Amino acid sequence: MLKIPKQTKRKKLQKKIIKNIVRNSTLYSNPSILRLVSLESFHITPNQINSMKQTLEKQVKRTCQVRIRIFPHTPITKKPLEVRMGKGKGSVDGWVSKVSAGTTILDVENASLSLNLLMPFVNKVQMKLPVKTKILKIKML
Repeated sequence: MLKIPKQTKRKKLQKKIIKNIVRNSTLYSNPSILRLVSLESFHITPNQINSMKQTLEKQVKRTCQVRIRIFPHTPITKKPLEVRMGKGKGSVDGWVSKVSAGTTILDVENASLSLNLLMPFVNKVQMKLPVKTKILKIKML
């Protein structure tokens, strides 16, 4: 199921450049076992979020808690084909999530599996994304 926001303040937004400013990826207080962090800035679509979630849940099968930390809030507009320039902004074509460098994309918590078994599953999730990511291992206290 595709994710879109239920309600927004404005229908259409202006495009802005996502700068590669590295943010602190340890914003969440819960210690997790594995954390997937982006190394570059990019837009991620709801289809890519769904494919990440499905591949990880298929492999893990309820032994771990998977938390996706991004949501597509930003509308992307597009004018129809063969329409001349002008006449205002196009209609909303889809939704994306703006991810800057250093943002946590997903967390895998409460794992009963060892790190050696979880690493290939998260590597499969990395292949689904259109950008370089890094896996952080954080030991629980």
